[in-house]
Amino acid sequence: AVIVAPCRGVLPGMTSTDKKATMKPRLTRGTLFVIAVMNLIDCMNMNLLTPYAAAMVSTFVHRQPDDDKVLHQVGVLVGLYNISEMIFSPLWGWLSDRIGRRVVLLIGLAGTAATAILFGSSSSMPAALLFRALAGVMCGNFGVTKTYLAELVDETNEARA
Repeated sequence: AVIVAPCRGVLPGMTSTDKKATMKPRLTRGTLFVIAVMNLIDCMNMNLLTPYAAAMVSTFVHRQPDDDKVLHQVGVLVGLYNISEMIFSPLWGWLSDRIGRRVVLLIGLAGTAATAILFGSSSSMPAALLFRALAGVMCGNFGVTKTYLAELVDETNEARA
């Protein structure tokens, strides 16, 4: 009978490329910090416009902030982000399986920063809606960070995660 043991690290006779293929990223404080900050950024981005949304929309539609049309547009602006995130999160998960978690996390982080700047500088309601929807599209990091963390956790570091 042949006994097969799981590979734990580098086996004798492996080449340097084989070693890299079996090396698993480690769960460090730095990694946990970066993952936590990325999730915080996504949460902040979702609630970014809450304090000033009515004032911003009222300047776009030239009405008072408590007008029904303004409040309706604020609801659309807030909801558009969540709908976009819900629709595109599976795409980010699929993409992270294909090209890697780190690449997808960096793309999402850069996209989040860019769309926040573009949204803040928008000067019309259609532009604000477009950039808010794009911000939701770029916010696929939440699910990917959870998957990345799950891949780093094993029985030796589960309590730390």
